[in-house]
Amino acid sequence: MLVFLGLDNAGKTSIKVYLETLDIEKAKQTKMSDKVEVYQRGNMRIEIFPGQKVLRYNEKLYEVFFPFVRRIAFIVDAADQDRFDEAKEYWEFIKKMIKKYCKEIPEVILVAHKQDLQNAVPADQIAKYILSKNDLKTFRIVAINTSIYDPISMSLLLKVLHGAHRLGIDRVVEVLRERTDSDVAFIYDNHLLPIAISLREKDEKIINRLTDVVISLERLGEIKVLYGTYADGKNILLLSEHAKEERIIIGVYGFTVNLKEVLIHCKATQKHYLAEMRRRLWSSL
Repeated sequence: MLVFLGLDNAGKTSIKVYLETLDIEKAKQTKMSDKVEVYQRGNMRIEIFPGQKVLRYNEKLYEVFFPFVRRIAFIVDAADQDRFDEAKEYWEFIKKMIKKYCKEIPEVILVAHKQDLQNAVPADQIAKYILSKNDLKTFRIVAINTSIYDPISMSLLLKVLHGAHRLGIDRVVEVLRERTDSDVAFIYDNHLLPIAISLREKDEKIINRLTDVVISLERLGEIKVLYGTYADGKNILLLSEHAKEERIIIGVYGFTVNLKEVLIHCKATQKHYLAEMRRRLWSSL
């Protein structure tokens, strides 16, 4: 289990809605919740705690959920610097709840959200302000910058939530792109969200375009293997594979090597990723 914690208006619900829908407009229109929301992704369950002061300090929530928690995503509105002290105070309370109710020390993901705003503070600076030196020794901490307007940052968040950041999957996908001489190489999870992306040149719009293609094709039925060529000469290959509850879609766009070689490289990447996921699962039991 993973929990989203943070002050009211930090962006917890908007992140949840974006991950569910990939729709920025819907994510923008979320309202503050006064109850625990749930987001289920395969075998990963996310509980989003309410952020209002009277609710976030309700110890009963932590008594019920924290015994099962393995990761905590602490969401901070990176642009609301006037509330950094309040966020720090809340983090101190969370540590007490961890000590009291968690069966094992959870991984902590510090999410510096709303990086699209002009006065947003980077995650590393927020981490230095909120976290103590002892926290850095006690917890395995990942600090990342996010914005619902930046699909690459949301892909990174998703990868961290999956635990894929510890698999070295970035390098694996980068190697796939290099070996196929592609503009883009990517891995999508079974909910059609990108968890690893390698770009020849930074182009955030292309991620949204590729995601739209994958989602549209999946409406016709589950993709197994798909190859296509666009009018501008760019080509795309998608390849999906199941491993029990896990399903991934590996793809490359704008590649120059021959199709047979691309298939070989995609299957090798697929095999490596699924093997690492299984290894991580068994090592955590």
